[in-house]
Amino acid sequence: MLRKLSLESQKLIRDLSGVSGSEYAIIGSGIAIAGIASVALLGDQLGLTFGDVAETISPDNPEPQAEASPSEGAGGSAGVGTTSGSGGSGGC
Repeated sequence: MLRKLSLESQKLIRDLSGVSGSEYAIIGSGIAIAGIASVALLGDQLGLTFGDVAETISPDNPEPQAEASPSEGAGGSAGVGTTSGSGGSGGC
């Protein structure tokens, strides 16, 4: 079996007439193996990274807002930029 595969691969290397379906299959299988290997090696780390990002941007866990300076807040321009939404359209 291995000898036959070796002979077939040597024929493919020597054949310069163009790419055949079997050569596309070999290339495709190589790409698939590389993809599976990279997911297997990096999958856990990618899962943790995406989990951290999802937790960071989740509306359930908002980050603490910075304290408003005296020039912002209640005396602002028509509610734009205020968190209370008082006055104007509330910035929407």
